[in-house]
Amino acid sequence: MKIITTASGKQQIKISKSEWEAIGRKAGWDNDKTLEVMCQACHEMISEDDSLQYDGMKFCKDCYKVKEKESGPNPDEQEN
Repeated sequence: MKIITTASGKQQIKISKSEWEAIGRKAGWDNDKTLEVMCQACHEMISEDDSLQYDGMKFCKDCYKVKEKESGPNPDEQEN
């Protein structure tokens, strides 16, 4: 990591790819749990682990409960 001065006189940090990846690993960015999806009803961003699937679509817990009350049991969980 280096601090460089641009032509305009401002200072910037120059960082290598391996240094950036090391920062990401330390912060947990490479962890699959950090993946986010959008709730199909309220469009809120939620972690993929916290999302619930109803009829092939992903919902947050609150919207899932509402969808289940409105539409009945989850067709993804029904046995054939």
